[in-house]
Amino acid sequence: MPLQIDFAVAVGLFLIFIGALFIYLTGYTTRHSGLISTSELRTFAYELYKLLFGSKGVPENWEKYGDTPVKIGLITELYRIPVVVKEMSGTDRGMTTISLSLSFDPRCENKTWNSTVRVYENGEEVTSQLYNQSFCFEKYVNSSDIIFSSNFLANQNKTFFVYFSGEKLVAPPNYSLSFEGSSNFTIQVFPEENLPTISISKLNKLRGLEYEEVVKTVGAEYEFNIEISE
Repeated sequence: MPLQIDFAVAVGLFLIFIGALFIYLTGYTTRHSGLISTSELRTFAYELYKLLFGSKGVPENWEKYGDTPVKIGLITELYRIPVVVKEMSGTDRGMTTISLSLSFDPRCENKTWNSTVRVYENGEEVTSQLYNQSFCFEKYVNSSDIIFSSNFLANQNKTFFVYFSGEKLVAPPNYSLSFEGSSNFTIQVFPEENLPTISISKLNKLRGLEYEEVVKTVGAEYEFNIEISE
């Protein structure tokens, strides 16, 4: 059953968040006796953090396979397209529906799973809906029309961000939007931007790994525990 996760701005699909990374490094190394210094603890914690949040891992799509990866990484791509809309009639509009067409994945690299598409304004999600979709493979969107609603004052410029990713585990939005034609708006679509974020699929795969499998990829001499919360 897919996770019911909001697809968040800045750090992701969704606000999946590593709530706490507790490193419990116990009394002794495997090579020699003696208390571990605070400096050693900090160094290992930092290295483990870089391992998890510094790359996609090796292989980059390791979460799709049953074998233990060479290197665990939790990063994936989050994409966004900036859209600037300007009211041109010179009158206040109130809540208005905007419609435009977007090319999400012209080369069909499977980077836009249709349930991940969201529209944000000033960091808040606005009601939106895809229609007239064309697909690359399965539910990976190639291009689509999209509608979203917002309030407009006379001659107002507004910037929206259309977010999307290839993460299949992001639940679709539970709202719908009826289309009502709007006119006297100009719409500018800017080039796609790429943002790193935490992968839901990789988090789920990490949960399923045995402790010994994680230790093998980390190469740690210490005992440690990783706590993942949502």
